[in-house]
Parts: sequence; C-alpha cells; structure tokens
Amino acid sequence: MTDPHLPRVIEVLEVIDCGPGPSASCPHCGADGRYITRFRCDDGTTRGAMSGCFKLFPAHRFCLRVDEIKRREIEAERQGRRLASWDQAILDAIRAFASGERSEAEVDRVIKIEDARKKSWCKSRARGGRRR
Repeated sequence: MTDPHLPRVIEVLEVIDCGPGPSASCPHCGADGRYITRFRCDDGTTRGAMSGCFKLFPAHRFCLRVDEIKRREIEAERQGRRLASWDQAILDAIRAFASGERSEAEVDRVIKIEDARKKSWCKSRARGGRRR
C-alpha cells in the first residue's frame, strides 16, 4: 500500500546491489538489506529505499512512460542506434518536470505533440513514404 504523504516516483534511476547478506541500510527507514533503489520524485528530490519502503512511494503517471522509453533506449543502444527524437523529447520534458522546470500541463502538451509526430511518421512509413 502506498503512502499518499510521500512524493510520487517519476523515474527509477538504478538498483544497487550492495552484496550478499544484509550489507546495507535502507536510506528511507534504516532497515538492513541488500538492494537499494534510487529514484527521482515529483518534488524534485532523488531518494533511495529498499524494496519494502520503495513500495510505499506512489508512482506518478509519468513513471510508466519513462520506463517504456528507457526500455526502447536500451534496445536502440544495443542495436547501435539512438533513441527516437520524440521519445527523447518526452523523456527530457518529464525530467524537466521532476526538477521543477516544467509544469505537469506543459509535459502533457509535449507528450501529445510528440505522440502525434510519431503517429504521423509511422503512418507515412506504412504508405511507402521516405526510407532512411
């Protein structure tokens, strides 16, 4: 169950394996454990927590979008390509929101514009449009 008083998670930055056995302390509560998740929140903070405490933090609706884009970024890098420009624009906008540089409404506008741009590009490719 999430705690509504905690900030919402925007992006998981990394999961740190501190080694076998209880070799680290949870940055959130101090409990002993092994894995620490570092994440960025909608209040502009970067935090850490072990899995039990991490589950207490509610996910912002942008969190799923960031995860999807990061998966595509890993796949693109594996294939020697760059992330699509619309995905990069969305990721940049969400990260700007997390740091307080953009409002949620501004990010929603960016997402809408970039999704339309992607849809248009895909549609042109389906019609036999330009090739790379």
